[in-house]
Amino acid sequence: ASARDGHTQYLTVEVKDTGPGISSEDLPHIFKLFYQGEEARKLGAHSVVNSTDSRALKRAAGTLDFLLVTANVPLDWNAYLACLKPRGRMHFVGAVLEPIPVPAFALIGSQKSVSGSPLGSPRTAVRMLEFCALHNIAPVTETFPIEQVNEALAHLEAGKGRHRVVLEVGG
Repeated sequence: ASARDGHTQYLTVEVKDTGPGISSEDLPHIFKLFYQGEEARKLGAHSVVNSTDSRALKRAAGTLDFLLVTANVPLDWNAYLACLKPRGRMHFVGAVLEPIPVPAFALIGSQKSVSGSPLGSPRTAVRMLEFCALHNIAPVTETFPIEQVNEALAHLEAGKGRHRVVLEVGG
């Protein structure tokens, strides 16, 4: 999710059955993903925290097992670290271009960790798609016919793209 305009929030999804071929070690039982509040509830979020509200972040302290950071802008990383439970992990897949200040004692005291990786291997992508198929999880997209490419670009440039914007070729 994008941190554009400071409206990033998170979504909680409980996974009770990972299905055949996917071990519980492959996927945390509780995912906390950043997403827009009302839309997250429509998609089944159990709880939503406004990540731009410092009081809401303080109330969320110690509640996350795993925090997937897709943002590519600097944020208050200490506030996000504080949301992790002991042995929790903050994992970056977004390329934040500025240094990420992380105090050592924030990690050592509760055995928290910070990691990063590219989007994932082909094997990981296949496992993720199998998991999504098993649980009937589909992407939310905004589709434009290829003939409206200029309108689609204007939609994106105006910051109106709420989900993945897709150009459709053919019928």
